[in-house]
This record gives sequence, C-alpha cells and structure tokens, in this order.
Amino acid sequence: MAKFHHPQSKVINPKYIFSIISLVTGIFGWVLGIFIMLVSFSPLSTYFPFDRSASLFLIISPGFSWLTAIITGIIGVRQIKRKGHQQGGRLAKSGIVLGGIGCALFYSFLLLGALGFYILISKGYIGFILRSSNVPF
Repeated sequence: MAKFHHPQSKVINPKYIFSIISLVTGIFGWVLGIFIMLVSFSPLSTYFPFDRSASLFLIISPGFSWLTAIITGIIGVRQIKRKGHQQGGRLAKSGIVLGGIGCALFYSFLLLGALGFYILISKGYIGFILRSSNVPF
C-alpha cells in the first residue's frame, strides 16, 4: 500500500476551532441579516415557498447566530489564554465584536418593536382589529 505524504497540506488546528466558529457565525449572522433586510420589503413567500413559522425562524436566526458567535468567541479566548497560544485570539475577538454589534442592534430593534406594539395596543389604535371577527391571519 502506498503512503501519501503531503507536507504542504494544512489541517485546521483543533486548538482554534472555537475562534473559527465564532468568526464564521458572526459573518453568517450579518449575511443573513442583510439578506432579510433586502427581501423584507416584499413577502418572503414570493422568493421562497415558506409558511409563517419558517419565515419567523428565518427572521430570528441572525440573533441566534450572533449569540453563538459571542459564546464561542468567549470560549475560544479563554482556551487560548489558558493554553498560552499566540494565534487565534484575533479570530475570536473579531467574532465577539461582530456578534456583539449584531446582537445589540437586533435585540434593540426587537425590543423597540415590541414596545411600539404595546403602546399602539394600549392607546387603542390597533386593538379593534384584534378584537374584530375579520382577523386577516
């Protein structure tokens, strides 16, 4: 049996896997968030045959991606500090920054939307729609 030895082949070092996951999920959250912002001016069903629960999951998933980036970034930074490695810290820190900015924006807009909806219901502007029998959904 022939042995194949490739000195040029590089394998991902498992020491930095949390740092890489942090950066990738932070970038993925931004890509998904920008995609949702671009298609949010029309219903998602015109682009994809989703039902309401799948559309809701697609809208909420950048927040979960950014939380994953923060958590894995913190784990990666702690592992790098504990083991004394020199590489991988910048990957983890950039994943934490991307995830932190994304989470701050996403959850603040979510909170402001919920607060605005509560104010509109408490003032009676949209309560009559929810109490009527002609509910569109």
